[in-house]
Amino acid sequence: MRRHERIGFGAHVRLRTCTAVSLGLVALSAVGVSSVAAAPLQTARAGEAACFLPKTKFLFHAGLAFGAFHRYIYKPFKAGTFSGSGKVAAIAKAALAAAFVYHEVNEALKQVPCSHTLQVLATPLTAASSAIQAAETKLKSGGLPDIASLGSSFDALGNQAAGTGLSIKDIAHSI
Repeated sequence: MRRHERIGFGAHVRLRTCTAVSLGLVALSAVGVSSVAAAPLQTARAGEAACFLPKTKFLFHAGLAFGAFHRYIYKPFKAGTFSGSGKVAAIAKAALAAAFVYHEVNEALKQVPCSHTLQVLATPLTAASSAIQAAETKLKSGGLPDIASLGSSFDALGNQAAGTGLSIKDIAHSI
């Protein structure tokens, strides 16, 4: 009898998903989230591609970051999920979401030099990225980050973006 016949096909898919998530966590911890950075391409064609539809790319990446932050970090924090039963799963989801949020904020930050409208958002976006890095540092030292201040950083960014006419909407998908 094959393995997927013994444990059921749905359980087999969940097992593969859990294995993939575990390997992703191991890779992130080995490399370090803050050390992952894409090297800028030096060709003229790459510069044109990087500045193609900068506002759209910014809103897409910022929306993904906002959605993941609010759904997997801020709302569970407000609900007290990180200290109750099922806290291990909530903390694991929050850790994955934090790595994703960090990446998406940096992707949004790459679009800022391409648009005069987005250059106004450079300061709050950099502050949000710095707040995420500070939270990562605090977690690595064994402390708990100030999630409320992270929330206020994201709220300030959203308010300033709305003031420039760019409405950042949460884009969230299930992990």
